[in-house]
Amino acid sequence: PAQQAAPKQEAAAPKAKAKAKAEPAPEVKAKAKAEPAPAPAPPAAAAEEGASSGLSPAEQEKRIKNIKKKLQQIEKLREREAKGDDLDWEAKDKIASEVELRKEMACVERGEEYTPPPVEVVVKAKAKAAPAAPAGPAGDGPEEPAGPLDLHTQARADALAPPPGDIGLLIDDETEKRFKNLQKKLRDIAKLWEQSKRDRLQEQKLMQEPGLIDEINVIRDKAEKLLLDRRAKFSAATAAKKAEPAFKPAPRPNLPAWQCNECGASGDMGDLIGGEGAMACFKCGGSALTHNIAKAAEEDDDGEDDGGDADQMASKKEKVECKDLKTARQKKAAPATKKEDSGPPTPASATWPELKEVLESGDRGVDQGRQKKAIEVSHAKDGAPYSEFDSVLLKCSFLTRIELKLPLGVLDSEAFQLYFPGALSDSLLELILKQNQMTMVPPGLQQLQRIRSIDLSHNAISVLPDADTWESISTSLELLDLSFNKLTAISPLAPLKKLSQLKLDANQLTSLEGISWNALAQLSSFSAAGNQITEIPEGVGDHAVALEWMEMSENKMTTIPTNIGELKKLKILNITGNPIKDQKIVKAAEKGCKDLKTYLSKIGGEKGKRR
Repeated sequence: PAQQAAPKQEAAAPKAKAKAKAEPAPEVKAKAKAEPAPAPAPPAAAAEEGASSGLSPAEQEKRIKNIKKKLQQIEKLREREAKGDDLDWEAKDKIASEVELRKEMACVERGEEYTPPPVEVVVKAKAKAAPAAPAGPAGDGPEEPAGPLDLHTQARADALAPPPGDIGLLIDDETEKRFKNLQKKLRDIAKLWEQSKRDRLQEQKLMQEPGLIDEINVIRDKAEKLLLDRRAKFSAATAAKKAEPAFKPAPRPNLPAWQCNECGASGDMGDLIGGEGAMACFKCGGSALTHNIAKAAEEDDDGEDDGGDADQMASKKEKVECKDLKTARQKKAAPATKKEDSGPPTPASATWPELKEVLESGDRGVDQGRQKKAIEVSHAKDGAPYSEFDSVLLKCSFLTRIELKLPLGVLDSEAFQLYFPGALSDSLLELILKQNQMTMVPPGLQQLQRIRSIDLSHNAISVLPDADTWESISTSLELLDLSFNKLTAISPLAPLKKLSQLKLDANQLTSLEGISWNALAQLSSFSAAGNQITEIPEGVGDHAVALEWMEMSENKMTTIPTNIGELKKLKILNITGNPIKDQKIVKAAEKGCKDLKTYLSKIGGEKGKRR
């Protein structure tokens, strides 16, 4: 066997030697591992390679021009930011991209391609800055993240919460649309975070999330501030209403039906002689009489007026509108692609029939020529649908005149007080809210930029809004009726400078302090009858040069300023029912305003000579 194996070993020996030559020893292998890699190609070669694969001069110039343009835009945004302007999230993202733009510009100037950092790098950098999550229970291994960490979960949930109120009524419709669009984008981003794989465009959308959240919060904060401000004023007016004492008017003496100013006789209407329109005293035959109308007679007259109004309303209801008069454009249906919230409210959204009729008149603004721009709702009796305020009214931006007479408490509700005027702020010219038993004026009155006439008579208003409210509408308001309320002071009305007519009858005023007589150069009519006013301010005679009619009956005045006689345009001055000490003033006033002015001027001249 040994002799047979020997030839085989001799044959295998040359093969083993060849293999040993091909494979280096272990020491040689280790040495080869320790030796550094061959040096890179020389710079000249690299430059040649970059030049062959770099940017062309034309492309390089174009890229540099675009980058410079973006940097100029960023400089302008930084100037706005320095001035204190509020920038949206898109502008803030542009400012944040300045560093990368300058890096890109440096690469392009060298003729190299610029590779922006991946979006995951930025997200992971934010994840490292966030606090570490608490360790799980013992024995549980760390979970491997499926992708970039979602850092805005709670902020996104807060931003997607419902708004604090109707943003369209609190701010405007455009802001409300913007708020809804931002929330829609944020919901789409929330769905992207649930995906395990995303492309580059989707990753860019994720980077927009902080800006979206910031802009939503800005709109939300603005709406909340407005709502809190109005709610505070609403609560203050409610508290003032509860705290005010019950007003008890002074008892009126039982006066005769008439009294002769010449002989002093008095009696009932049946005692007078003469015909209707030429009544005279039965004793001396004089016609200078003072008539004292009984309260019951006044109430009867009011009842007759109410009846007349009821007949007029009935006749209005009997009128039937011919719907065949609609044009072809009115009959044409609205496009199916048009969304309801992109234009005026639809008739179906209104609950009051009068409001539906107004919305149908111009086919939601399609036919401007037939669009009704005034609305009157007169339903004082409680019952559906008038027991609640129809907020659709505040979205009709085309209305110029509104007259409402609703059940008790409807105009004191939050639906009206907190959200008025809504979209009416730029269009409303005339507002009539008389006979509603309102206890407060809506805080949003100051947003009526074009209002000319406001009638708040026959209510239960005891406190007026602050001077800032009246200041904001002072350049347009010409007529203000606050008669038959419970006002004790009118000092907030001081900013009003363009009034031509002011009514303050039947309140609880003791003075006219607060009216800027020196600024009311256009005031032609003023009435404050049935109060407890003790004097007419001297400023009336000095500055109210346009005054033609002044009603001051049934007050507590004991004298009249002599400078009233200098008002050349004054035609009527009623001071009956006042305890005037100088009876010559009373007799002169009964004869007419001309005689009264003459006598007052005479008194004023005599006082001037004595001085």
